Amino acid sequence: MAILWSLGGVKIAVEKDSGDEVTPRLDEINPLGSTLTTYLHYSGTEAIRRSITGVLFENYESAFMALVDGTAKALVSDQGAEGNYVILSLKPERVQDIKRTLPVTRVTIELMKA
Repeated sequence: MAILWSLGGVKIAVEKDSGDEVTPRLDEINPLGSTLTTYLHYSGTEAIRRSITGVLFENYESAFMALVDGTAKALVSDQGAEGNYVILSLKPERVQDIKRTLPVTRVTIELMKA
């Protein structure tokens, strides 16, 4: 069952959420003249990313396209405030729903934590 979340004030019925994904940056260092020793060098983490798939019952163009401006938007889930995220990409897919006057869109949103 989808639960209503909001991103920048736009309501989304979320179906899937990856949660915050953290990717460490690790590199192997193989010293010259060594046959068995490999060192791992930790150089921090990449930005926290998140992927959300949900259904948008508002007009996609007017509601969501306005959010893609490079600024951080507040994400509010069923657990409360999740923090501010920047929208990296939107992948819309039209869903048939003859009961509604506006088009219904399933959208996959790629986010980066601000």
